Amino acid sequence: MRSKRSVQDKKAERDFFDDVSMQGRGFYSYDYNNYLENVNKIILQVFSPSIKILDAGCGDGTFTMLCARRASEVIAFVTFQLSN
Repeated sequence: MRSKRSVQDKKAERDFFDDVSMQGRGFYSYDYNNYLENVNKIILQVFSPSIKILDAGCGDGTFTMLCARRASEVIAFVTFQLSN
């Protein structure tokens, strides 16, 4: 018997990026605080509270912290090379 898997809400994701595009600005010029607010809304809509998330390459952990507010478990890591 296969386990039931969560499916990402692609419509919510498309709507978010369509909204960014409609403003006539590229994604990287998009207001960062507004971006985080919208990402948080998507996370709340898409992720169930019982989800477990692996954030590989988490950078500064901003996305990880947003996920941790919703998920039951979040594991995050980033790799980097130390200079000699």
